[in-house]
Amino acid sequence: AFLAFAVAEPGRYPYYLLKMVGSDETTVGKFFGHIRYNFFIVFYPLGAFCDLTAGYFSAPHFVESG
Repeated sequence: AFLAFAVAEPGRYPYYLLKMVGSDETTVGKFFGHIRYNFFIVFYPLGAFCDLTAGYFSAPHFVESG
């Protein structure tokens, strides 16, 4: 989950910066816009899977400890 977050999040902030300075319609701005709006297609399910896997493997510990 951390790896999915670490890869997906840095693509968002350059887009926000470019949008604030009005450069979101340049080639670089469009590239980061594409990253910002399409990386979630891969990394959202990957992060959800990792979270569910962590919950699955930690459940026996919680059942055992009460």
